[in-house]
Amino acid sequence: MIDKHVVDTHALVWSLAGDKRLGAKAKAVMNDPMSKMVLPVIALAEAIDIVRKGRTKIPDVPTLLSDIFADTRFEIEPLTVDILLDSENALAVPEMHDRLITATALSLEKQGFKVAVLTKDPDITASNLVRNCLKTLKAKRNRTRMTRIWQVFADIYLIDPSLSVKSASSAFYFTHT
Repeated sequence: MIDKHVVDTHALVWSLAGDKRLGAKAKAVMNDPMSKMVLPVIALAEAIDIVRKGRTKIPDVPTLLSDIFADTRFEIEPLTVDILLDSENALAVPEMHDRLITATALSLEKQGFKVAVLTKDPDITASNLVRNCLKTLKAKRNRTRMTRIWQVFADIYLIDPSLSVKSASSAFYFTHT
């Protein structure tokens, strides 16, 4: 049984925004009224930045903060010197913010808690530093967006092989806007 779930930035933002990219297991945890969730302050800072840049359905920073502060299941974990030092043991996670989120989970484990991290980050899950990671991202479709775009280019080229890449991209722009 997991004592605490450390919430990564995308899990937080996707849950609060009702984003369909949030995976089923992570959604179940985020919707469970008995879940105890730890929000590293670095993940909160990243979420504020995402909202401020308009990259989510959450309308503004005050709405984000009021949603978090109103939910008593969230415990905001400050960035302490101990967590900073634990991040030196998490160098398998190359990106600093993700490493600090991982170090928060490691710090909680050292305190005797059974912890899971709700994350979409492949570096955190691949590091195997935290015993339990629940992927927050739904399974990807077979084709990425770029693959679909190149398929459209190929289709345009089949229609008219004399088109240049520039002409094909113009045709793509006019047929997909």
